[in-house]
Amino acid sequence: MAEKPEKRAGTESERLLAVAGWAVYPFAETNIHVLQGVVVRKFPLREGHGDTDYIPYVDRRATGVIEAKKQAHTFTGVEIQSDKYVKGLPDALCIERILDGRQ
Repeated sequence: MAEKPEKRAGTESERLLAVAGWAVYPFAETNIHVLQGVVVRKFPLREGHGDTDYIPYVDRRATGVIEAKKQAHTFTGVEIQSDKYVKGLPDALCIERILDGRQ
């Protein structure tokens, strides 16, 4: 079965992040202390907002959101998704507190 474009975008994004020296972890296995640059995959947002594709951390601080899109995707409609991230990010974006709550 052929891989979906969204999955390929994520796979390629992770490959490129790794080549650039980032450590990419799924949310449940995140360790923001392992390197200076860590990317968290599928970071959960507030209830009803879903999750992000990736949140990069530099020196244990969240620095933004990365959204994987298939090749040649236009920016049309992305502003709606960006607004969801702005409204859905936890008040205290501190990975240790969030991860402690998952147990």
